[in-house]
Amino acid sequence: MAVFLTVSEVADYLKTTTTTIYRWLKTGKLTAVKIGKEWRVDAALLNSQLNQNKNTVGTVDYFWHSLRRNEHIMLMTSKSSDISQFEVAFFRKGLGEGAVLMKGCWWQDEDDVIEQYTRLGLDAGSLIRDKALSIVNLSKLYKSEGVEGPV
Repeated sequence: MAVFLTVSEVADYLKTTTTTIYRWLKTGKLTAVKIGKEWRVDAALLNSQLNQNKNTVGTVDYFWHSLRRNEHIMLMTSKSSDISQFEVAFFRKGLGEGAVLMKGCWWQDEDDVIEQYTRLGLDAGSLIRDKALSIVNLSKLYKSEGVEGPV
């Protein structure tokens, strides 16, 4: 049976405040379920997210600082799921920095991207509604407006 932690327990475990935990829940940095009026975090999922973050934080920070110098990023991998995991970690970094995010899709369907991000713990639907994230179909723009569309 899964063990669920309260917001206070998660804050104590991570040595932070409940305000921070609620902010992470709102931005999708932390995944939880709402039971009645209270949020609960699956302890196993929390530990999994922490372990995943260990592997991506250095890479995300490096690329974040590269972009701050007006650079572009190209990520190559043999698995598309790696790209989604990197994007989610990168977008979390951006949200933490107060950035407005845009995901350009050439080969992906926007709804599939939203579903993938949500499955990885980033509440893309809420971020889109709050205008913190835009998902743009660049392929459609290219077909309808030529090179100028995506640009």
